[in-house]
Amino acid sequence: MRSVTELIVHIADLCEAEGCVLRAMVVRLVLGMALVIVATILITGGAALLLAAIFIAVQGLAGPAVAALVTGLIALGIGGIFTWLGRRMGT
Repeated sequence: MRSVTELIVHIADLCEAEGCVLRAMVVRLVLGMALVIVATILITGGAALLLAAIFIAVQGLAGPAVAALVTGLIALGIGGIFTWLGRRMGT
């Protein structure tokens, strides 16, 4: 009977230790996800401002239609490169 009681106590201790490790890993995961979300928002804003700056610079030289064309082509090119890289890394 004593060995069964010791087994139950050891199992409870193991569960407690694994629970602490799980809690620490979940905290690290949530913090990492939060950092990635903030970084994504900042990068998106930076890319939008960069494209707006390109549009304004080209608009002063060639007009709004050409500026929209150049800015759109740059955005499509960068997006295409990222898509290609993502698909290549995923396979």
